[in-house]
Amino acid sequence: MNNPDSFVLTTDYATLKNSQQQLTATITVPSGQVIAGSAYYASFVDVPITASLGLSAGRISSSKNSNRSLVGNAVDMYRSGTESGFPAPYDIYAFLWRVSPNVVRFQVLIQNPYVGNLTGESGSETFTVVFNTFLPPF
Repeated sequence: MNNPDSFVLTTDYATLKNSQQQLTATITVPSGQVIAGSAYYASFVDVPITASLGLSAGRISSSKNSNRSLVGNAVDMYRSGTESGFPAPYDIYAFLWRVSPNVVRFQVLIQNPYVGNLTGESGSETFTVVFNTFLPPF
């Protein structure tokens, strides 16, 4: 039976050895975040790793739906806010990628596609990513 905490989802290598290094990063989006028209809100956290390790797909979850994790290095979630007093759906994107040999970045991005100010959902929301690293076979 597969252990989801040490499972590598996809790889270009025929065989892998898990590094047994499970890393976590969190970002909190403040309650009622107001984003100007055609602008965006972005927040990120950098996680140091050993340069020789590879990055496997992350398991990204939200405090507003904590019983579910989305597997991948880029996910899109929908929320409902208001724009000029009217209900307005919007996207929250969460990304995980390697920015340098020693750093993995977890970023949350909210774009406002509207002309007026977009007010996010009430209540802060915390995004968490859990990811594993692996030892490439070279």
